[in-house]
Amino acid sequence: MWRKQLVLTLLMFGFLSRGYTQHVDPLEEHFLDRDVFAAKIDSLENHYRKKKTFDTEFKLPCLVALSHYPELRDIKIVFRHHPKVEALVRVMPFNKYLFTRSRKKRAYFVDFNPNLEIFDKYSFNAMVGVIGHELAHISEFAGKGFMGITGVGIGHISKKYVAQFERETDRTALQHGLEYQLYEFNKTVEDFLIRNGRYQALERRRKYYMTAEEIRDYITRDTTAVR
Repeated sequence: MWRKQLVLTLLMFGFLSRGYTQHVDPLEEHFLDRDVFAAKIDSLENHYRKKKTFDTEFKLPCLVALSHYPELRDIKIVFRHHPKVEALVRVMPFNKYLFTRSRKKRAYFVDFNPNLEIFDKYSFNAMVGVIGHELAHISEFAGKGFMGITGVGIGHISKKYVAQFERETDRTALQHGLEYQLYEFNKTVEDFLIRNGRYQALERRRKYYMTAEEIRDYITRDTTAVR
């Protein structure tokens, strides 16, 4: 009898082990580690802090995300805590510079709300991803003239335009080398909404932003093309 129980136990252990292995995400090996970049913070500040102001809590992921956007080196950006923001992170232009014709004078806020329930679910890698998405907005704004900025404002009246705008911003972040970071961020949000039964919110998000699966497909195609 004991031999039969031993065999069953070993078989079950083998099944669970295989099951666990199958659920390990192979993309995780590309995720960024906070400790690795914490050791490089002095170098990151020397290269990317020009015209930037940080809340200490967000400085490291902001600097890492900025390292993917060298075109923002001379753009004034204030990264700040803002508990009244409904989103985890959002970008806003300084009001007095909103429609300035001089691109060099434009400046932006990147606001964080760590009071949201989901905030603690994000890893360092995912935080770099969502910050990278917001920096993609700034990169796009920085390349537009007065009429282009005005067009973006008017376009936000249309839900269809907003969906195209946000998905294009995701693609900009991917093209700046943040595919693994944006993938984990989107997957974390989607998993959170599913676990909490917020399926309508999930469908809205999938309408306006690339899904984790779409980003995975992008990574796969990109990797295959390089090979």
